[in-house]
Amino acid sequence: MNKNAFTLAEVLITLGIIGVVAALTLPSLIAKYQKQQTITRLKKAYSVLYNAYNLSQAENGLARDWIEPEANVYADNVNFLQNYIGQYLYKASICPGGNAKCAWSDAKYMDGSPALLNGQSVTYKLLDGTFLRFWLFHAMHFCYIWVDTNGPKGPNTYGKDIFYFRMDYGYGPSPEGFGPHGATNTREENLSECETTGVDCAALIMKDGWEINYKF
Repeated sequence: MNKNAFTLAEVLITLGIIGVVAALTLPSLIAKYQKQQTITRLKKAYSVLYNAYNLSQAENGLARDWIEPEANVYADNVNFLQNYIGQYLYKASICPGGNAKCAWSDAKYMDGSPALLNGQSVTYKLLDGTFLRFWLFHAMHFCYIWVDTNGPKGPNTYGKDIFYFRMDYGYGPSPEGFGPHGATNTREENLSECETTGVDCAALIMKDGWEINYKF
């Protein structure tokens, strides 16, 4: 008999210990990976949008002088966005079939309540699978932009895989220009809004140096 060999009991105990350690560490490792993947895609989407907004102003004049559609009609919104933003989004394409076939259709806020979306919004898809959904708010001359970092996979929740931005155009001096929703709020206000609705989470992430420091 080989006295240096492990007994079955010893092997089972070792495997049990490995299983316990894995059960304790894997969730945190997975959460850390998900956070990092989300930040990477969000940061890239922000860069793409920021560059598109500024490239368009260089070629088409200041955003406050852009001519918006007269009516909130999907086809007219597509033309406006393609002329002023879409063509400057790096290798992005408008989702075929409208919003029903792209990104999310049943988003919710951080607290679990349903988040509504205007039906005339226009969705673009980036090469990495990130979706950008634009809603022209005609009455106020600005555009809401939802960045969906993983498409229709879920959880389709603000602050987790959906992040909120704003782009100003079509009127006087634009104080905000382009940036995350709530950019002019304090960090404390961003944190409060982020933890309840998720709306200000992108602003909070950017103020924290591209880190997720809230319950994710």
